[in-house]
Amino acid sequence: MTLLSSIYSTRQTLALYLLVFGIAIYLFILGQMIGGGIVLALGVETLLLAAGGGDACNKIFNDELIRQIRDVLLKAGSGELSYRITNIPDTHIMQGVAWGVNDLLDQTEQLCVI
Repeated sequence: MTLLSSIYSTRQTLALYLLVFGIAIYLFILGQMIGGGIVLALGVETLLLAAGGGDACNKIFNDELIRQIRDVLLKAGSGELSYRITNIPDTHIMQGVAWGVNDLLDQTEQLCVI
């Protein structure tokens, strides 16, 4: 379950939702029921879409290569430069990034040895 506070990653997003719902209320006060209903429906729909997309980060890290890239970068950030990304598929969209990380670690490790 997604916490409501995690939907609003920035203050701008929260301000946008408050503005949308404020416009809907204003239109209802003016008697513009159709316009207010449309704005309110769109606001609720985007809110529900944001709440339902909370597992996007977990879906990304289900990919083995992306998980390896993350793990190697975390280890490199803590000073462990000997780890590398292995079994890089030729057809993966992140193939270039994986090889780039490996090359960067090779060069950084060489600089540290000197």
